[in-house]
Amino acid sequence: MPRKHKETTLAFPLSYSLTLTLPPSINAYWRMRIYRKGQPNGKKSAIPIKYVTHVGKAYKREIEDDILDQYPDLVPLEGPLEASIDVYPKTKREEDIDNRLKPLFDALEGILYENDSQLKQIHVTMHAAEPPGSLCITIGEQVT
Repeated sequence: MPRKHKETTLAFPLSYSLTLTLPPSINAYWRMRIYRKGQPNGKKSAIPIKYVTHVGKAYKREIEDDILDQYPDLVPLEGPLEASIDVYPKTKREEDIDNRLKPLFDALEGILYENDSQLKQIHVTMHAAEPPGSLCITIGEQVT
């Protein structure tokens, strides 16, 4: 069971505080495939195609359900945003603090906000391992 959300000291005009399962690593969320396309001159050009894996799609569905359970009347955030995130990895193995952030932000697109480019300030803290792993995020409209 994920950790209960830790209250943050950040004050946002409109914000959401959520406890979510730990996102898959960036390597499991995204994949790259090379598409080879034939040219009229007989040569083939390589076109890289980046796509979200089945693991990434399943994570997005899972957190969308979790978020709507926690906030049934969710109003997506607009304008510049800031976030405070506490990460509780599932194992003691060393992990890059940013490895799970991009999958998280991409999965939140279309649910909490329109596009992750709205995030202008992010504060992240990596804590000791707490199986099965979770994260607590408070995200809100940036105070101007």
